[in-house]
Amino acid sequence: MSQQPGPSNLNHYDLRHRPQNRDSRYWRPRYTISSSSDMSSSSESIYDPSDGVNVECTNVAEMNNTVRSRRVNDRHGVHLGRGCTLPTQQSPSNSQNNIGSTQISENSLLSQNRDVTDSTSNQRRQRIKWTQEMNEHVMRCYFLVNHNQDSNVYGWRNKLFTEFMKKYPNLNVNEGNLADRKYQIVKKKYVNELTLDKIRREVGNIIHTHENYQSNENESMTVDNVQCDGIPDDTIENNQNVEPNITIPTYEMLYIDQMRPMFEYNIETYSNTLPEYRPKIPCLPRRLNKKHYQYLNVANELISQRMMEATHKTLPYLLFIVYCAAITVIQNCGIKITEGNPSRRSEPRNRSNEPTWKINITKRIKLLRKDIGKYHETNKRKEDNKAFMKNEKKFYENLSTKGHSIQSKEIPDKDNIEQYWSSIWSNNICHNQNAPWFNLIKKQAENINPMPDIHITLDDVTSTIKRTINWKSGGIDHIQNFWWKYFPSTHIYLMQFFNEFIENPDTIPEILTKGKTVLVFKKGDPKQSQNYRPITCLLTIYKIFTSIIKSKVYQHVIDNNILAWEQKGCISKSFGSKEQIVIDSFVVNQARIKKRNLSNCYIDYAKAYDSIPHSWLLEVLKIYKINDNIINTLAKLMTNWKTKIHLNDIVTDEILFKRGLYQGDSYSSLWFCLSINPLSTILNTMSTGYKLDGMNFTHLLYMDDLKLFASSAINLQKMINIVHDFSTDIQMSFGLDKCKIINMIKGKVHVDQSEQMHQSPKIDQMEDTEIYRYLGINQNIKIDHTKLKDDFMEIYNKRLETVLKRIEFNQPIELS
Repeated sequence: MSQQPGPSNLNHYDLRHRPQNRDSRYWRPRYTISSSSDMSSSSESIYDPSDGVNVECTNVAEMNNTVRSRRVNDRHGVHLGRGCTLPTQQSPSNSQNNIGSTQISENSLLSQNRDVTDSTSNQRRQRIKWTQEMNEHVMRCYFLVNHNQDSNVYGWRNKLFTEFMKKYPNLNVNEGNLADRKYQIVKKKYVNELTLDKIRREVGNIIHTHENYQSNENESMTVDNVQCDGIPDDTIENNQNVEPNITIPTYEMLYIDQMRPMFEYNIETYSNTLPEYRPKIPCLPRRLNKKHYQYLNVANELISQRMMEATHKTLPYLLFIVYCAAITVIQNCGIKITEGNPSRRSEPRNRSNEPTWKINITKRIKLLRKDIGKYHETNKRKEDNKAFMKNEKKFYENLSTKGHSIQSKEIPDKDNIEQYWSSIWSNNICHNQNAPWFNLIKKQAENINPMPDIHITLDDVTSTIKRTINWKSGGIDHIQNFWWKYFPSTHIYLMQFFNEFIENPDTIPEILTKGKTVLVFKKGDPKQSQNYRPITCLLTIYKIFTSIIKSKVYQHVIDNNILAWEQKGCISKSFGSKEQIVIDSFVVNQARIKKRNLSNCYIDYAKAYDSIPHSWLLEVLKIYKINDNIINTLAKLMTNWKTKIHLNDIVTDEILFKRGLYQGDSYSSLWFCLSINPLSTILNTMSTGYKLDGMNFTHLLYMDDLKLFASSAINLQKMINIVHDFSTDIQMSFGLDKCKIINMIKGKVHVDQSEQMHQSPKIDQMEDTEIYRYLGINQNIKIDHTKLKDDFMEIYNKRLETVLKRIEFNQPIELS
């Protein structure tokens, strides 16, 4: 009887010597050769301790081939021992009778090992060509086995190999090759960052849905674009009924089931409510997190589905769907929505400015009155911090007007407001079509090329929306620009609607042109309506539409050099009023230093935006050969202009706009500049200006702020008469209380009251000590820069002092 095979009781020797510097924990003899104790048999056996298999050999050549084959097979994953089925394989602890049953035929073993050796050696000689798809799959498997973390989990190389071989089972690689390939991909950037981020998101969706769905083994799985090959093994085992090509839903698909019922409920709730009576949409936080973006993506998908299902796609319906989607996002974010009361909207509301905690403490007991001041100061600091983060400009305006707020008793009543502004806006007047300068303007415009037909593209809509300010106040629909930015599925419909409006202006809905006008106090008596500036809050979609039109018209204006260089009010990439101040200072200082004669006149228009007639606005577009479709579209928009005026709790009835322009629309500035551009053409034909280096300076314009330059007082009066006649022809009037004349003779201010008696219109002359505020800068014949700096420093120090008083030192204001 032969003894039990194994290295402990065999007269054996190792084919592989143990290295002296190798840790014994990671080294073991691979192959042990022993001679049989049975003298009748002249064979030797090979024992592999990793597999527990004995292979008997009859000669040395057979033994060498066997060892070589098992080494190669072990390197390339072809095992004859553990993991494979051998005929009648037995444990090495069996007796000698069982050993004979495990013998492998010499011929079959040699032929099998020879084939495997030849094939694997051929495979090794071929270098693997890694494709982009293979590289991406390596990173996908790497993120998956490491649970989308940057740190490596225990045994990640083996898991990476197992996961990768599911898709590429015939690829000749091992664990080390894949690990090296992963490092090469990251180091040499074979997969760019955008693709890696996309792969991370896909793997994150797989892991998230696997965790959610693992507890529900019998639940049906939604089909999506993530293949089942990327799911971990235990997911497949827990879901035996899953088909091979079934896919897993993403985060957004899971949120759809959460948001759809709420979205449908909002549609049903606000379907019969007028836009102006719906609740306002609160603002999202300044810094959006991942969940906010997911809610926005889901809402965008809900809008897309709803619009595709709609039988009649109109702009009012799109506005309604976007409003409901925005409200749904706000609700999911947990932000409180203040409900309005339509029945009392036009009634004055008695709001208490006292915070709730202050009222409660006051009612409790008088002994706690000291706490009120403490809570008030703390709450005020928190409110200031929030106001500063939300709107820095408005925060500083509130600081400057502290203590000067207008009380409800000091404002005009509803009838006074409505009567005053109706007399201006609703008074439909026409310009003088027989003005003597009219033919001159038409003749000057003969060389202008007609504006070609326009077609609004999807890029026009997207780029215009991208330039808008996120949370600028919306119109009566309460939809801010933010929602148009983050609902890109609406852009294609907006493009279609805008092109339809240009081709057929009769399709423009009335809601598009309705506005909400807020009166902003300027200075003077707050009880007088004329001391307020009307700012109209229009629908953001209306301003997007007119902004696209403005860009097309402005390009035509620039290509044909229509606007005079003296006008800097609506010129892009210019310094605006700063440029005008520099030019004015240069001309005046040159006359003062050189001791020359110079006469200036500051002209201010009364309600310039509000008084210009619609007939002249359309006529000037025809003079400068604007496209007929655009003229017809703008004419249709103007006929539907209407607004309600808001001042504190006062809300007037709707007032029709039959005259003037909306203050609050980006196109209004360009349109107004075109309407008074003929005045520049007329003045430049006169030779009465101030001569400097061969140039004839006649005037400077910034929107409606006009300053005239003449070589003498007589020439200045001629220019004033020309401006007055032109203004009268287009139904505009001077604000004489803000118009001033300053005459310089030999570089010094000269006042002659006799000249003023013969003037028409009568404009007061300035003394040498008198100051006029031109474009925000106080000046006379020169600018006192020292006093100007002192004034700025005083304002700055006052503002800084006010801010520091309100800062809570343990929680300071975050300065942007």
